[in-house]
Amino acid sequence: PKIHSKSGNFSFTVLKVEPVGEGALKRAYEILKNRLETEGLFAPERKRALPRFPQTIGLIASKDSAAYSDFIKILKARWGGLKIHLINVAVQGQEAVPQIVGAFQCLNESNLEFDLVALIRGGGSLEDLRAFNSEEVVRAIFGSCFPVVVGVGHERDDTLADFAADLRASTPSNAAELIVPDKEEVRREFETAKRGFIAAQRFWFEEKAEAIEDSVDRLKSIIGKKAADFSASLANFFHQAEIWRKDLVQKKIAAANCIFRMELNFKKHVQEIKNRLNLSEKIILALNPESLLARGYAVVFKDGKAVRSANELDIDDNVRIKLFKGGFWSKVLKKE
Repeated sequence: PKIHSKSGNFSFTVLKVEPVGEGALKRAYEILKNRLETEGLFAPERKRALPRFPQTIGLIASKDSAAYSDFIKILKARWGGLKIHLINVAVQGQEAVPQIVGAFQCLNESNLEFDLVALIRGGGSLEDLRAFNSEEVVRAIFGSCFPVVVGVGHERDDTLADFAADLRASTPSNAAELIVPDKEEVRREFETAKRGFIAAQRFWFEEKAEAIEDSVDRLKSIIGKKAADFSASLANFFHQAEIWRKDLVQKKIAAANCIFRMELNFKKHVQEIKNRLNLSEKIILALNPESLLARGYAVVFKDGKAVRSANELDIDDNVRIKLFKGGFWSKVLKKE
């Protein structure tokens, strides 16, 4: 340093400038943020979605803090029936980092299945929020088995824990608002959905009823056309059947006439045969030697042969005369 006697001014030469206090913390914050961001701990694609209606919540907070009271109050006001598993930790000071890291480890190793984990504390200076800018806490959030919501400080406070969280809330109260829906809003949504469902259902039924009516009309038209076609076909069938019947009657009459004529011809033919047989019988009877013998004729046999002419006989020939009954032998005495 130099003091100028004439003017009384004091001057010095700066060889090196190093931040201390808030400045040192901000510089360390930026260095760590850049390194962790490069590693991918803040990558948007690794963020996990939160369930719309959580039931079991792991809470890491200071039980005696206003942040805890506000968080619980808003949770209960917005949504009831939640199971909250609190792990009471220091949120600033030397014990804060190991207790917060231990709380995450405890939740990961628990037999309970959490829908999400909330890490909250109220606002403060950069020094007060130092634990939430530590690498250990950031890696604990990154390694959590469950989605993590961080609500630390006020809206102007940005901690590294916020960047590592699956969901970042500006304040503990905002964290509660983001974690659970407002029951009145859900009720309104439900009523809106119900009205929409009823309207859609009514529209669906009306649409189906209209479709059914159209189908019934088409079916009636089809049935009417089919009935008309069937009636026409049936009438045509009966007309054709009548033609067939008349034709059958004519054929039956013709067949009867034919049979009648055949019977007449057959009877006539039979009678003719009978007549011819009778005539033949008469002729046969007339030509039968026995018949001739019965009428008084005789047959002359010479040497066992019938004699038809006197020229076949000689005088003194012995001949046999056959009569109708019996016969006798004779000798030729004279020929004529």
